[in-house]
Amino acid sequence: MMSHIFPVPPTYVTVGSGSRSRTVASHFDAAPKLFELVSERGFQILTGRGVSVSVASIGTGHPNVEFFVREVRECLSGDMLIVRLGFCGSLIDVPVGSVMVPKSSAATERNLDLTSPSTASAIPRVLAGHDTVIRAAAAHLVFASRTSQDFITPSEVAVLKEWTAKVCLSFGLSGTFP
Repeated sequence: MMSHIFPVPPTYVTVGSGSRSRTVASHFDAAPKLFELVSERGFQILTGRGVSVSVASIGTGHPNVEFFVREVRECLSGDMLIVRLGFCGSLIDVPVGSVMVPKSSAATERNLDLTSPSTASAIPRVLAGHDTVIRAAAAHLVFASRTSQDFITPSEVAVLKEWTAKVCLSFGLSGTFP
């Protein structure tokens, strides 16, 4: 039997930086004190006592997300919910400071010949060994617009960080998304 040195909740809000994880965690109950774990791989996990949600600073990029999901999945029984709170630029005409909730996502690969050979469909896929569900959602705060060249101000960022932190925690705890 595996023992854990920290509580492993089924719901996570993931962010890219430690300062953003602290912003989200500031909305946890004030007492008792938060549990905090900083891993050798640079992840920071903050868990509220008596609350079934954690916030995890995992950096950015597919490799970090993949590693995070694999590691947490091994420590958890049952379904899992991950909400990603991130910042992004906008390729379409959306005002800076908007919060986007994507319905889907796509990966951008830099070397398609290396990662997607013409025989890719012939490569067997490894299926997850769990009979559970991992649900994911995201909220992206638009900080710059490619079409207008506008940028969000630091004071707007601070206000929107607080607001999106509260909203992501609310969605994570309820398990429902728009």
